[in-house]
Amino acid sequence: MRACAALVLALLATALAAGRPLQVFIVEVTYLYANGDTYRDYVLVEWSERCRLDLSIKGGLMGLVVRVDSSTPFKPAALILDGLRAVPDVEEGVVLIEDFAAVDLTRITPRPHVVTVLFAEYEPKPLAYALTDMPRGEGVWGYIIEALLKSVPSLRAVDAKFTVLARREVTLPTSFDNVSLVEVVALVTGSSPNPLIESLRGEAVELRVKPIYYAKLGEVDLVHVKYVYLNLPASCEVRVESFERAGDVLGRAFPNNPSLLHPLPSFKVLVPGTCQLNVCSEEGVDYVVSSCVVRGGGCAKVSVDVSKGKMEAHAYMEGLRVHSSLVYGYAPTLTLPSRVARLEVRVIDADSEPVDNVTVLISRADGAFYGERVAVNGSCIFDRVPLGSYIVRAFVGGREVGAARIYVGSEGASTTLRTALIDVELLVTYLDGEQIEDYVAVLNGGGVRRTAVGHSGVARFSDVPAARYNLTILRGGRVVSSTVLEVQEGRRRYVVVANITRLYVKLVDFLGRPLSGVSVEVRGAGVEFDAHTASDGVARFEVIPGRYHLYVPSLGVERLIEVGSGGEYVVVRASMDLGMMLPVLALLLALLLAVKMWRRRGDSVEVLDLEDLALKDHRGIHGVQRDWGEFKH
Repeated sequence: MRACAALVLALLATALAAGRPLQVFIVEVTYLYANGDTYRDYVLVEWSERCRLDLSIKGGLMGLVVRVDSSTPFKPAALILDGLRAVPDVEEGVVLIEDFAAVDLTRITPRPHVVTVLFAEYEPKPLAYALTDMPRGEGVWGYIIEALLKSVPSLRAVDAKFTVLARREVTLPTSFDNVSLVEVVALVTGSSPNPLIESLRGEAVELRVKPIYYAKLGEVDLVHVKYVYLNLPASCEVRVESFERAGDVLGRAFPNNPSLLHPLPSFKVLVPGTCQLNVCSEEGVDYVVSSCVVRGGGCAKVSVDVSKGKMEAHAYMEGLRVHSSLVYGYAPTLTLPSRVARLEVRVIDADSEPVDNVTVLISRADGAFYGERVAVNGSCIFDRVPLGSYIVRAFVGGREVGAARIYVGSEGASTTLRTALIDVELLVTYLDGEQIEDYVAVLNGGGVRRTAVGHSGVARFSDVPAARYNLTILRGGRVVSSTVLEVQEGRRRYVVVANITRLYVKLVDFLGRPLSGVSVEVRGAGVEFDAHTASDGVARFEVIPGRYHLYVPSLGVERLIEVGSGGEYVVVRASMDLGMMLPVLALLLALLLAVKMWRRRGDSVEVLDLEDLALKDHRGIHGVQRDWGEFKH
């Protein structure tokens, strides 16, 4: 017992307010079969304004009695047979009085397939009390209406809880002829008799109404008690001494329980202080009932105070109180339902596309947190959700992006949660408007971080919450731009002009030929870049507009350049050093000397006349002639 109490305290310490407790009540259904067998079933019904109990009529069944305990404030109010409201009439096999409704199937034609009992809220009473003709005690219990009618009108539309106890034809002789009338006796309980009186008045020759009062036993002398109303709880040991069952028209309308008794002088009703119930719980839900724990999937003996006629039952799942109930009535064994069902949540974005990796939280309407799941392929399932109203919320990076209300009933529920998530397309350009390609874009802010690659200049982010983000553009692992992007609901395409431009540095030799593979450095305020010239002699840089120092260490070049928003193209012509110039100069000198000598030789050629030749040695001339003559010859 101490362990039980300690566990109760631990559970209560972790309990959260579960709102107004549910109201449920036990209904005893007694099935009467043709072979004399009797079977009792105990049904737990949840109270609501349209509360009803549907009972299927099987073969071999001769009748049934539906009863609630007197302490239960929810009692039978009407009977419906195959969808048609029945007129309670003892002769026609239908009775509706106070705590019970009875149907004799042998008297009903055609035999119904479904009997429906409607319930309404009435004053709770003790299990035994006195009925008198005098206004004593607690108030009016009911009304006996006796009417002498020319004909019985239709009573199907009468909005009152009544039963026709008896009817018989009466012939009255007159001076002219005998008159046939119908005598009707009816009982109204729990409601005003006026609707029934108005229905009978048009056909009534005579109409009398007698109230019946009720009082607690012990508050009225037995001499003045006409009846004792006795409704025995199923799980209580109640002893009744010195009585007779009422055999009049009213008493005969009652089954064995409830029943009407005529008290004898030594009449006693001995009621215990508590009733014992065997309370069980379905798997997965623990209950605290009357200060004792009923483990999920197990049972426990629970004592209920008879004077209260109800017990509180608090349901827990994983130490969290998920709902509370007020249970009215008694049963030998009562199984408390788990009252859980399945909830499926689909999450879609603003374009109705499924959303992944979104955290879905559900909480009760009173704000108490219940569960968390992550949506996969746009869906997540909560398997065991206590019945009730919930708020479903979707979060991305701690930011709420959608919410909806849902009621989870006994059949489960499903909902589609439309979020404000957006698929964002990002186009990044240089300052001159030309598109940047092959970059990595990173969105970061509010717990959300998204990365996308800008293939062909466009980066795509999936399922982004509308918010303000820091946008970082990287190329080659290096940050080339940082800015702020305001993602707005309903807008998915954005153009971002990065505060960068391009700097081209082309290196050529003194003859204008491109120099490849040469290291080029660009240094600015707090930044430093280096690159090598390509085969075209160009080194490429992406920089913020401003002033930079350009260095080409291998060529000894250093200069200050100004890069504007439209970019800059710088050509650096390499100068030639002395070691390279000497061979070239020597070659040039040799060429010049050769040309000059050639020119001088042409200037020294002499032209001789024949007269000049005769002054010299004539042998040479004759020899020449001779030779020429020989040649001619």
